[in-house]
Amino acid sequence: MEMNQNEAPLGRRLKRAAHMWRAFWGQQLDPLEIHPRQARVLKVLDTDQLITQANLGEALGVDRSSMVALCDSLEDQGWMQREVHPDDRRAYALALTDAGREMLVKVQELTHSAESEFLDPLGAHEVATMRAVLDKLDARHGHLELFGREGRRGRGGRRCHPGRHGMGGGEGRGSRGRGSRRRGGEPQG
Repeated sequence: MEMNQNEAPLGRRLKRAAHMWRAFWGQQLDPLEIHPRQARVLKVLDTDQLITQANLGEALGVDRSSMVALCDSLEDQGWMQREVHPDDRRAYALALTDAGREMLVKVQELTHSAESEFLDPLGAHEVATMRAVLDKLDARHGHLELFGREGRRGRGGRRCHPGRHGMGGGEGRGSRGRGSRRRGGEPQG
């Protein structure tokens, strides 16, 4: 028996809404020839703080090998550069290039208009209410670790690799590994 969407558990509906947004946003980014994962990295790198490749991977929930491929793709585009970390020669410090900053501005402008278009079916009051509700949930549960070294627990208590349930996948290698999505398609969760 198929469940009516209105009867589905709220968690499933929130996840579906997030998937719909990611798919919509990804389609909107297509003209810029940037993948949503790359766009998120540019946003995180937009800081004066030193960020290592390992720190970035932890923050985004991307495993090391996928992070290397993702950074390679950003470097190939000329949007990011790796430099030897001043305090740890074994680590890379990542920084946006001027071209990366220019792309980030384009992404932010496009994201703003995409969000408006995505939420267009809702009235201003509904959008404000949704933001307030999400803020309350974040205030209450924002401390929960979404990604990190431990990963999440899968069926039977087995560890799942952090990159396999968020943003991992063969970015920049031409593969379509688990956790990746085809351009314009629905992301895999």
